[in-house]
Amino acid sequence: MQQNMSPEAKFGETVSAVRTSLSLSQREFAAKLTDRGMPVDASAVSRIEKGTRSVRLVEAMTIAEVLDVDIERLIANSETPAQQFRKLRRWADFAFHDLEESLPRAIFVLYDAYAHLHKHPELLETLHDDALGTPKSADDYLSWVAGRLERWEVPDDNFTYTPDDVDAEKVVDVIARFTRKFIGTGENPNFESDDSAPNG
Repeated sequence: MQQNMSPEAKFGETVSAVRTSLSLSQREFAAKLTDRGMPVDASAVSRIEKGTRSVRLVEAMTIAEVLDVDIERLIANSETPAQQFRKLRRWADFAFHDLEESLPRAIFVLYDAYAHLHKHPELLETLHDDALGTPKSADDYLSWVAGRLERWEVPDDNFTYTPDDVDAEKVVDVIARFTRKFIGTGENPNFESDDSAPNG
């Protein structure tokens, strides 16, 4: 996709690509749009896809509905670099707000389980992993949990990286620094151990 294309042309190119993937001709696509209240013919569809016909918001919504895609997919490539960057930052903020709720909970539950094992080391024998065996002491528990987490399978469509990927390590550092803000700040909570709580 050319960088100097107009937003209309980028929108049209995306519409054309999605329409083609659905094996719809421009004539068939025009008929479906007309049926949904957007009266156009094949030549109008051609102009939309070339970016020479402007599309109103209600028309863009109809096009997305007929193509069975989110309108976001059709307009994403039409955004300016500044708009794309704002969106990426907004998504990152949303993700970190989610972490702000779930991460402390994971940390505190791990801490509680760790403290509980120090009080009841006989419970170590209830822990076993085929690859890691059983932690030898309560002090080994968190390392044992980390080993299990490292072996969790990551879905293929998730972001993964290799150990020598420097940029990815910088991202990991961001997550680590965010995590540290929940540790060692304020007074440590005095949790009452709960045998029903998950322990990794």
